[in-house]
Amino acid sequence: MHKRVYDAIPEAKCVIHAHSFNTIGVSMQKQGLVRNNQWAIWIGEVAYHDYEGFLTGPNEAKKLVACFKQSQVTLLRGHGMIVWGHSVKEAYFLAYMLNRACSVRIASGTGPGGLEPYLIDQEIIDRAAKEAKGTWSRATPFSAGPWQAQLRKARRQFPGFDS
Repeated sequence: MHKRVYDAIPEAKCVIHAHSFNTIGVSMQKQGLVRNNQWAIWIGEVAYHDYEGFLTGPNEAKKLVACFKQSQVTLLRGHGMIVWGHSVKEAYFLAYMLNRACSVRIASGTGPGGLEPYLIDQEIIDRAAKEAKGTWSRATPFSAGPWQAQLRKARRQFPGFDS
């Protein structure tokens, strides 16, 4: 799966695929990730790939890669998530924000049969997403915090991994 993304998107320097409970939970909801919390807004558009079993066939790989024409973030229905970044830091931050957005979505109880979600005006979503991307895609203290914390943890657990 990763190789297909790297082959199709030359600017992809890092691909992250994970199966967190929260991303799987949101991917299973028909309406998916509602952009009604700041993390969901910050990551921008989210693409969706319907579950078809293992992602091994060429047709399914084409469908998956097509998701990335509209977004760097894809929720795999009933499966998890996959994101790509222009750097490891960007991919990590997208995955981090997606997991946070999904965690809030699950915690809010606004899924099927749950509470009606609070909805933010599309104009505000568009403006905030543009502002946020300009912030987290650059090297700023805002985007550096989670990344630096994970680097410190990795260096403690795997001395010399980045040398």
